[in-house]
Amino acid sequence: MNTRTRRKPARLARFCVMMPKRLTERLDDAVAEGFGTSRADVIRRACELHLKTLDLPPARGGAPTIEQA
Repeated sequence: MNTRTRRKPARLARFCVMMPKRLTERLDDAVAEGFGTSRADVIRRACELHLKTLDLPPARGGAPTIEQA
């Protein structure tokens, strides 16, 4: 693959249509990092990057935390 003009493979580009815009941007970041060799690796990395950017509220009541267990 040419490193100067990295493009998403066609299957990956079709998958992006179903994803929210912010997650698609993370997918571009994962491709730019050159992370993984398979489509699943790139998608997994994009999801990890996306989750890091979200402000998730703390879990409510039900599940014990690691400290409580």
